[in-house]
Amino acid sequence: MMTYSVLIADDDAFVRKILTRICQNLEWPIDEAASGQEAIEKLQNNSYQIYIIDVKMPGPSGVELAEDILQQDPAAAILIMTGYAEIEQAIGAIKKGVFDYIQKDSVENKELERILLRAAEFHENRVTQVRTQEERMQSLKDIERSNQEFQAILELSSDLIFIVNAKTGEFTDCNKAACERLGYSRTELISLSLNNVISDFQDIKWPQIFQIIQNQPGKSVEKQVTDKSKQAIPVDLTYAYACLETGEYLAVIARDITERKQAEREIYQRQKTVESQAVILQTIIDSMDEGILLADANGMITEANSWFIHLAKTTKEFVLQQPIGKIILLITGCEITDILNDYKSGKKTEKECTYTDILENRFMLTVQPIFKQEAYHGVIVNLVDITDLTSDQKRAEEKIQYNRDFLANTAKDLQTPLEGIVAISSQLSETSLDESQQLLLEMIKEFSNSLSHLLDVYNIKSKH
Repeated sequence: MMTYSVLIADDDAFVRKILTRICQNLEWPIDEAASGQEAIEKLQNNSYQIYIIDVKMPGPSGVELAEDILQQDPAAAILIMTGYAEIEQAIGAIKKGVFDYIQKDSVENKELERILLRAAEFHENRVTQVRTQEERMQSLKDIERSNQEFQAILELSSDLIFIVNAKTGEFTDCNKAACERLGYSRTELISLSLNNVISDFQDIKWPQIFQIIQNQPGKSVEKQVTDKSKQAIPVDLTYAYACLETGEYLAVIARDITERKQAEREIYQRQKTVESQAVILQTIIDSMDEGILLADANGMITEANSWFIHLAKTTKEFVLQQPIGKIILLITGCEITDILNDYKSGKKTEKECTYTDILENRFMLTVQPIFKQEAYHGVIVNLVDITDLTSDQKRAEEKIQYNRDFLANTAKDLQTPLEGIVAISSQLSETSLDESQQLLLEMIKEFSNSLSHLLDVYNIKSKH
């Protein structure tokens, strides 16, 4: 919070004490003066931004002191302390640049504190205004010293520049950019008035227009100028008033903002597109058959889809802005606080997956961190019901085990007959057989040995 130096000038020590205490609450440095003369002495060695001055005190009076201060510092924020009888004087002081007045014994401490904060804001605005106005006035003085340089600046500028007679609103000069952009010759344009080219001013008399401009010194305002073909062109207008030996003038600078307005429209359209995409994405997330939670870097839930809300048997309003660790622990019984802390410290960057049972169902819980340019931005938590998958897996395992047992039992039953076939084959091989019979017998013997060996191996594996 910015601090502002305050000078309290009041001959009432009790009032100064109260005001000092309020300023101390704002942690602002304070000086006190019991008279106008003491205040002037303080000003010689110190600078202040905010003044609280009693309208009646030993000379000079509060109003006179305020006038002196504003002459030295036009950006000063001055509060006049007044009784009921001096309100007229206070109002007159406001017309001369004083920020506001306060009636004694009618403002509470809190209200006075708010007024002081507004005074600080007033000071900041006045600093900007005064600086801008000084810059504009200095520019006009430079132009006055050298009309040739002035004309060169006008011609080189890409902005539309008009010099206007402050008494009549008629153009006295303009630059090349103004002529080209509006489609007039210099002679044609100089024969017009400001209200002929600014669409907002076309139905208003010049004294009213001048009053509007006087209320906007150095301030950029968005308007539309009309070219010769009556086409409207968006511009930022800036006015500066100058009183020269030859008369009173307004320098009007119009910056063409057509491209900026086009860019704003494009940004708006993109924003609407993004918003539409966000709605679509939200719809998709809500329609997903799994729980989805989003949390920020501080672990607070920022989004939860309908599936999770249904599982939690609560409202979305309750879930949002709750710590995600607390909600996950409450719903699933899983503790993820340490995981979140590891993400936040950078110790861990990979997703974590675990399994948990909720009532009679089996769930897979996944915690996925969000990192942007190596900075931790929060997590996405998924909760998926895998009850059906685990049931299918269990049934498959039971079927495999059944097949294993069946083969093991079959192996026992086949082992003895196979051994008999091998023995018979060995005996037959010693008898007289032709070549084809002998070949067939060898094939039967080799097949029986291989099958017997395979059953032995499988039976051993099954036992293990």
